Amino acid sequence: TAARLLGGVAIADSNPAAVAGAETVLIGVPDRAIAEVAREIAAGGHDLGGVCFLHLAGALDARVLEPLRACGAATGSLHPLQTFPDRVAELVDEQI
Repeated sequence: TAARLLGGVAIADSNPAAVAGAETVLIGVPDRAIAEVAREIAAGGHDLGGVCFLHLAGALDARVLEPLRACGAATGSLHPLQTFPDRVAELVDEQI
């Protein structure tokens, strides 16, 4: 659903090639798996400059994405319950 609302695609694994060419990647896996996913993507050897990786963990900060940042990506954490007032009104209008 998030991928559709953001105009993206959903992928079901950490295949490094799957993120090539992406502008923003949301990592939505259990907290315990975030570091491993970040390492796998970083090890893929793709240019990650200009790509923003956000994880949806509730308990971890952006440091868990350090392997991606070291490859030139922007990183951050985005709690799933964070609000975006401007976009929320737009989404409500779309679903009515």
